[in-house]
Amino acid sequence: MPKLAALFNEEFIGVDSEWRPQLPFLNNSQPCLLQLSGAKSAFLVDLDALCQSKALNEMMTQVFSNPKSTIVGFSFKSDISMFASKLPHLTFIRYAEKFIDAQNYYRKVYDAK
Repeated sequence: MPKLAALFNEEFIGVDSEWRPQLPFLNNSQPCLLQLSGAKSAFLVDLDALCQSKALNEMMTQVFSNPKSTIVGFSFKSDISMFASKLPHLTFIRYAEKFIDAQNYYRKVYDAK
């Protein structure tokens, strides 16, 4: 987990998570991969293996609550909802000091044309 500390000095951190599509017979889906990237480093976090990790949650809370960094996601509200309902032990997602949903800016740029 100490390698994630490389994100502490990043101005912008891109985030995305992946999970199995919600299908009626697979309604047990939860986020299984978290992707984080700064200008100089990128990380893939195996949430299936680490969803109970206190160390991961503590490190990610430091990353997400860092006032020097802005977290950037695209339509990340659905990801936040999934974390809250499916991975309640990982609370870091609630601590984003500064967050930008790039989808809002995408709409502004492309709706204007």
